[in-house]
Amino acid sequence: MYGFFAGAVAIVVGIRILNLNLTKQPFLSGIGFILTGLGGIFAAPTLYWKTNRTWRLIGVAVLIVAALIWALTGYLAYWSHLEGFQKWVPARMR
Repeated sequence: MYGFFAGAVAIVVGIRILNLNLTKQPFLSGIGFILTGLGGIFAAPTLYWKTNRTWRLIGVAVLIVAALIWALTGYLAYWSHLEGFQKWVPARMR
């Protein structure tokens, strides 16, 4: 039950990120939120119909794609942020 509400929020956030272009890669971030939200919404039905192999494989595929999107987004964010800190010097050393 909790997964449904958290998933619904993630889907709304993903749609809004796409709508407002909030990140450097809004399409990737928005789709990542939407897929993660779908994973939360469909967690209960997947557990209820655990004998349905096709349903489980679709759920696994959605979550794997979401994980790959978040891995790529995270690594690109690290790359970008570290580049921005390249010339940073602590205040005492200025």
